[in-house]
Amino acid sequence: MIYKTHILFAITPICAFETIYDYLVLEDEIILYLFISIGSLLPDLDEEESYIGKRLNFVSIVLKLFGVVHRGVTHRFISLILFALAIFILQKQIILDDFTKLAVYGLFIGYSLHLLGDMLTKGGIENFYYPISSIKAVLLPRNLRFYTNSKQELLVYYLLVGFLATTIFLRLVYLSY
Repeated sequence: MIYKTHILFAITPICAFETIYDYLVLEDEIILYLFISIGSLLPDLDEEESYIGKRLNFVSIVLKLFGVVHRGVTHRFISLILFALAIFILQKQIILDDFTKLAVYGLFIGYSLHLLGDMLTKGGIENFYYPISSIKAVLLPRNLRFYTNSKQELLVYYLLVGFLATTIFLRLVYLSY
């Protein structure tokens, strides 16, 4: 997926969920969406030509020097487990303020949804369950998956834009009552 689709793929379901359940005040939602957006780009730091890789080129170069390849270690289930474990340890060892909690949870949600988004592409994620299995992780049959930056991905992008716009519209209508 290209960066715009990754961001929308991560933000849209959370916005829909928040519209239904309304847990957060608007300021906290904005913080959460900002960090979800950042988190949705983080796994692609392993690719120098990605949106985030171009902006944090030094990180991409260092990762490459350590032998990290695109959709490698940053795209593994074990990375998600370690991320979740780090959050758990942080919460147990340090009292996190609300901003930091929103930031950390947002990064984790974005990171997780990035990986799910990559599972919708033709390539899927090779060795996602390493070291347990070398199976490729995909969410749909091959004929329903798409190539990155293809017309099909553009369609997914516009569907997400439409769904997000509808969600925001419904929220505004709901708030007016």
